[in-house]
Amino acid sequence: MAKGVLIVGESGTGKSTSMMKLDPKQTFIINVQGKPLPFFNKGYVECDPSKGPSSGNVFYTDQANKIKQVLKYVSDKLPDIKAIIIDDYQYVAVNHYMRRIKEKGFDKFNDIGEDIWKLPAFLPELRSDLVVYFLSHDESYFDDNGVKMRRAKKMGKLIDQQVGGIEGYFTYVIFTDILKDEEGIKHQFIVNNEGDTTAKTPIGMFEEIRIPNDITLIQNKLI
Repeated sequence: MAKGVLIVGESGTGKSTSMMKLDPKQTFIINVQGKPLPFFNKGYVECDPSKGPSSGNVFYTDQANKIKQVLKYVSDKLPDIKAIIIDDYQYVAVNHYMRRIKEKGFDKFNDIGEDIWKLPAFLPELRSDLVVYFLSHDESYFDDNGVKMRRAKKMGKLIDQQVGGIEGYFTYVIFTDILKDEEGIKHQFIVNNEGDTTAKTPIGMFEEIRIPNDITLIQNKLI
């Protein structure tokens, strides 16, 4: 079973740039939105659509079923790959909704809920030395005590009603954070909950609340 890590944060807070230090020879990116990478690394090569995921290590698709196929291919056929990045996971749901926005009825919402569920639910079908990172946006809300909190952006009532939010599918939930001090701006990961996020990692994985926003620090703990 592959491990799934949910990395949550608003645009520009360091989600995509956190993968800079990953070895491209061991990394495969599923680019949901089709945006250029926010850093230059000639080790990342776009896949030829006619040849599939065997032709590079950056594959463009926002289709949940296609993403499943790519995950399975990488797991079975590309043993050197140890990290798969799905960037941004939430747009699998958003783009599906926008394609069917004029459609009446509730069938589309059931289909979107299935899209959200089927990707983390597929992790048991993948090899155990693989980590799949689901990058997604966050949102703020106020709890019953009026405390401002952060959580992964909601992806529809179906998921919230059934599991209490997308975080329920993950053992590892990491939030981006930006610290400003006299030394300048520092991009960080929140890896343990200090009361205002839904961040979580297993006991003993990290002693700190925050670490530098470098996915290799997580990868090295999991592989």
